[in-house]
This record gives sequence, C-alpha cells and structure tokens, in this order.
Amino acid sequence: MNGTEKVTVMWSRFGPYHIARLSAAGRYFSSREKKVYGVEIAKEDSAHLWELAGDTSDFDRRTLFTNKNYQNLTSSEIWHAVISVLDELNPSVVAVPGWRFVEARAAVYWCLKNRKICIMMSAINKDDKTIGFWERMAKRLFINCYDGALVGGSTHKNYLESLGFPLERIRDGYDVVDNDYFARSAEEIKNKRNAFIGKMGLSPRNFIVCCRLIPEKNLFSLLDAYAIYRQNVKNAWGLLICGDGPLKNELMNYAVNKKITGVVWAGFVEYKDLPMYYSIADVLILPSISETWGLVVNEAMASGLPVIVSSKCGCSDDLVKDGVNGYKFDPNNATLLADLMRRISTNEDELVRMGKESSRIIKNWSPLRFAESLWHLLQMGKRESSFIEMFVKLTSRVILPLICK
Repeated sequence: MNGTEKVTVMWSRFGPYHIARLSAAGRYFSSREKKVYGVEIAKEDSAHLWELAGDTSDFDRRTLFTNKNYQNLTSSEIWHAVISVLDELNPSVVAVPGWRFVEARAAVYWCLKNRKICIMMSAINKDDKTIGFWERMAKRLFINCYDGALVGGSTHKNYLESLGFPLERIRDGYDVVDNDYFARSAEEIKNKRNAFIGKMGLSPRNFIVCCRLIPEKNLFSLLDAYAIYRQNVKNAWGLLICGDGPLKNELMNYAVNKKITGVVWAGFVEYKDLPMYYSIADVLILPSISETWGLVVNEAMASGLPVIVSSKCGCSDDLVKDGVNGYKFDPNNATLLADLMRRISTNEDELVRMGKESSRIIKNWSPLRFAESLWHLLQMGKRESSFIEMFVKLTSRVILPLICK
C-alpha cells in the first residue's frame, strides 16, 4: 500500500482503554504513512460509567452522535451514520468490534461493497454462554466476511480457528491497557499508601476485587472463600471490593448475615482513581465464572500486584503463570480459593517476587502490541475467498441491510 492511507477503528463509545489503543496505533501508523481515524458511535452510553476520554491528539476522532446516548439510538440511525462516515473517509482498512453490533455489521457491509480490508476485533471465546447454537452457526459463516482478526489472547485464537478462520490471519493484543499509566501512578503513590489506608479505615494488607456487581463475577462464592480464609489465618488481610451493580445490596446483606468481617465496599471507582486503590492493595482477585478477558488483571499487574484469577477468565492462560505471578483456580471451588489466599498472604518473599513477575509479564501486553498486530493484519491485505466464502460475502451484502436497518 503506497502513500498516506486511512485506517478506521470503530467502537460504540471510547473509554480510557480505547483511547490508549488508538493513541498507540496513531503513533505507530503515522511513521508508516498511515493515518488512524477513531470512530465512536456516541459520546455517552448507559453500560459504562467512564468519564469523558482524554487526549486524542495522536489520532483523528469522529463522534457520530454527540448529544445522544448509545442505548437510545435505533439500528437504522447507527447503520446510516456508519455508512455515511465511511463514505466520507473512504478508508483502506476498517477495524470493527466483533459481529454482534449494528455498527460492526454496517462496516462489514461497507467493506464488502467497496472491496476494503475489514478486521474483526473480538475477545469472544468458547466459554461465552450468551451465544446460542444458531448464533454460533451464523457466526461460523459470517466470519468469512473478515480479512483478519485482532483478538484477546490464545483462547480466543483457538476459538476462531475452530470456527474455520485461518490462524495466520489472527493476531492477539486486542485486550490491553495503558500499562505506563498504571506503573507510573503506582510508583508515584506508593509513599502515600499508609495515609490512604488510614483514611479509608482499611486493614494494613488487602485483597482487592474490581468489577461490576453482577452474577457473572461470582462474588457470593468469593465471600464464602474469604470467610473460610479468615477462619484459618491469623492476622487475615482485608477484602476491598470496588464496583457497583444490581447485586450490591444483596451481597452486602449476605456478608452481614454470614458474619463475614473485614470487607470494605468502595463502590464505583473512576478510572483516574484506580491507581490509588491498587496502591493500597496487595493482591488482585478475579473470581468470574464467565469473563471474555478481564482488563482489571492487566491494570493490577501493571501496578505491580500478584493476581489470583479464575480459569474461566479469558486472560488467565496468557497473563497468569501459576506460582510465578499468582494463581489460577476453579471458580466453583471456594475452598481452593481460600487456600490460595492463605498461601499468598502468608509468604512475604513470594508476594514480592510475584509482584515483580507481574510487572515483567504485562510489559509484553501493552497498547504497542495492539498497534503492531493491527499493522500486521493490514499488511496481509484481503483474503482470497473460496467459492463458499464468496457466496457468503455476496449473500451478506444483500442480507445485512435488511436485518440491521
């Protein structure tokens, strides 16, 4: 590809994670005569309580609906807005978030119609229980419309390959965070740790959980494990739970009724305040029974924390090395989790070593990895299609406008 060309990356709304990835891609591509455009559908949505995203000077930002909430938009509004902005920009490459959202399907349609490279960004894996049989079958066919896939990690690679997508056109590095921000903040804040702990009335040492308070996060089992841990460990650590959600009152009542002490409910924490909370914690726990990736694990590791992560989290195979920077566990086994909490909290030397290993491992999973993977897929160009794949593409050009608008 010669000359300055446009690369468009699209999400429903930009949060801090998207800005970090787009900024890295913008810097990486600009030195290679490519310009990155970040297209967000709406400036607000009800699903994420992110503050408005910050510096976007490394890429060109386009917001299609500046005064509407994403959840209040109709499929037709999103479809026509996406087609319109792509007609205006006429990019050579479009990267879209998976296949479920209307904006992704509109972008796929536009790429098929205009013979442009279309890259799927996805962290869906085989353990995603929200996908039914017929959706899996439709997905197996629909992925033939994409020229490349940028996924979370090894489990997601394996899943796409099992659906028939060519392995050489799959790259990881989709699920990354601004490691430098968390590492730098952790270093700046560490001398204030005791002051923060005193102000919040916390234990001197703490486990931390950062997530929405919803069933998938498996927090009742976590509380059971923590209760077992406290019964068996002298000078037990505290448990700091950051997040909000529909189960909040039920979880708090559960802890009271079970007489589980040592739990502090911090509520929703803004992105800018996360480093402070990681600074007063010693180990992150993510006990989910279903989690496509788990970006809080990236954040905690970049902050220098060991991690205890459910084997059902998409990041566990790539980021968690058993006995090296933490542990993986069966989320249905509260006794095992309690034992791992005991083991990690009663060995100071292991704790320090594991924290350093977390920092080392996560360096390979930075926004630069996202940019490099996107570049690699761009360089591969369009896929050569078999007869069946050509049929799927032609059919999709007809069907997509009918089912999405």
